[in-house]
Amino acid sequence: MRLHRFILDLDLSADQLVIFDREITNQIRNVFRMETGDPFIVCDGKGMEATVQVVSDEGTIRVNVIDRRVVDMESAAKVTLYCAVLKREHFELVVQKVTECGVFAVVPIISARTVKLGVRLDRLQKIAREASEQSGRGVVPEICKPVSLAQAVVQASDNETNVVFELGAPLFPAFAPAAASIGMFVGPEGGWGDGEVEQLRAEGYHMAGLGPRVLRAETAAIVGVFLATGRFNE
Repeated sequence: MRLHRFILDLDLSADQLVIFDREITNQIRNVFRMETGDPFIVCDGKGMEATVQVVSDEGTIRVNVIDRRVVDMESAAKVTLYCAVLKREHFELVVQKVTECGVFAVVPIISARTVKLGVRLDRLQKIAREASEQSGRGVVPEICKPVSLAQAVVQASDNETNVVFELGAPLFPAFAPAAASIGMFVGPEGGWGDGEVEQLRAEGYHMAGLGPRVLRAETAAIVGVFLATGRFNE
């Protein structure tokens, strides 16, 4: 039986833990209907997790730690997605799925053709945490504040390799060199604006394709991260 899993800011070195988080206690008590003696998994979001067992439920929930272990589910390369802000439901889907695929961080970009200019960081961070819980990851990817394309380029200068997805470019990831960190740039629904691709190419970024078909922005982001985390995990 697969145990329910929660990521919480807890010190897992203790033999007994107290869960105060109201959202989590509500899930344990009212959604999953757990009772005294029921086991589940708690992760500290820093790469450690523990199997625990409910011992009391009186407002807060107390659990005993049964065992602890390191969670090693991360890609060998840190893949950061620089994605133009999309419509709310599309961007939320991107955050959820790239988290499941192993992304290191997501940086929303305000580009020339971005339609929606804002994001709800608290909502996206919650989606990322729940996706990490569901997929068995030991860490939650960072969801950054939106930045301009120029600011994203400055941030991405720390990456060993940066890739821009563009229709008709050489197929990714066959050409991509091995790298400890890789940035992946995905434009908005209407594509990159005039001069933006040239700006990224001038920075030495690799132009990469995902096949002959025209993909939606959210599809390109998800597929690209999936291929990158798989390619650099070999």
